Amino acid sequence: MAYTTYDELMKRVQESGQYWSDYDKELAKNDPDAGLSIFTAKDRYLNAKTDEERTAANKQANAIRQQYGSYLGGKDGSEFIKDNTYFNFTDPYADALNDKLDELLGYGKFENPYQEEIDNLVDKVSGREDFSYDPDTDPIYQNYRETYLREGNRAREDTLGSYAAMTGGMPSTAATAAAEQAQNYYNAQMADVIPALYQQAFDMYMSNAAQNINDLGAIRGAASDALNQWSANLGLTQSQYDALRNASDTLYNRDYNKWQSDFTVGSELWNRDFQQSEVDRNQYNTEADRRLQNQQFNRQMLENMMMMGYKPTEKDAENTGYTLQQLLDRYEYIRKYMNAQGLYI
Repeated sequence: MAYTTYDELMKRVQESGQYWSDYDKELAKNDPDAGLSIFTAKDRYLNAKTDEERTAANKQANAIRQQYGSYLGGKDGSEFIKDNTYFNFTDPYADALNDKLDELLGYGKFENPYQEEIDNLVDKVSGREDFSYDPDTDPIYQNYRETYLREGNRAREDTLGSYAAMTGGMPSTAATAAAEQAQNYYNAQMADVIPALYQQAFDMYMSNAAQNINDLGAIRGAASDALNQWSANLGLTQSQYDALRNASDTLYNRDYNKWQSDFTVGSELWNRDFQQSEVDRNQYNTEADRRLQNQQFNRQMLENMMMMGYKPTEKDAENTGYTLQQLLDRYEYIRKYMNAQGLYI
């Protein structure tokens, strides 16, 4: 069963007063067992009485770092000496780049906001009927017609009345002819107005056609402006994305070149420390294997003793590699289990 998690380990680190670099924390997060081994080595370092003991503890920690993280912590564990397989780049523009890319990909095809109006005007221009004029359906002509008919009838009646007064009310051919002539005058005026009304209707027909064409041109101009604005916004978004990408690439190349330069400058230190670390790691692994075998033996013995009612001590924690609280928790669990089984008196 597992006794240590990353959070538990970090709590022990805080309680112990140890200093942990971000690289050691990252290693412990990825591999808590390796982190626990570093904790043990650091604890040996803090409690060392001599420089030789501190050097040995640091070598132990560096051996773990090399094996599980491909880096060294230097003479006191605070440094970060990397090998040529390690390059880590955190792009500060990553979120902005992703957002701008999403915005760029979100641009669909251009949709003309004036398309419906344009279609309607095109239908009006291309689908208009040929000009025709019918006075019988022209309300203006009908007004003229009623006026001239009324005035013609009045002129006829007035003429007949005048002749009747002169002849004592006796009808005559001259009176009838004069009345018809007076009425025909208005009839002629009624007919004369038709060409003017025809021209007026034709001019209105042409004016409406011209207005539709002008409106179509204006709407198409607005549509063209909308397309230009859409294209400008798309181009601006593309330019912003390109600028972010160039900044990201520049920063990456700068950091990578600096990393290569730093590695070249520190290659002698790296080779020296890692060659020594290989020796330290082999030695540590041998010691660790022996220590682990002893711990496993002690754990099994302690487990048997706790099943017989033995309560663990600090010395047991030291011999097993667990904390006393972890052992006491295990002891309580075993005690409750044995009591439930009726095995304790």
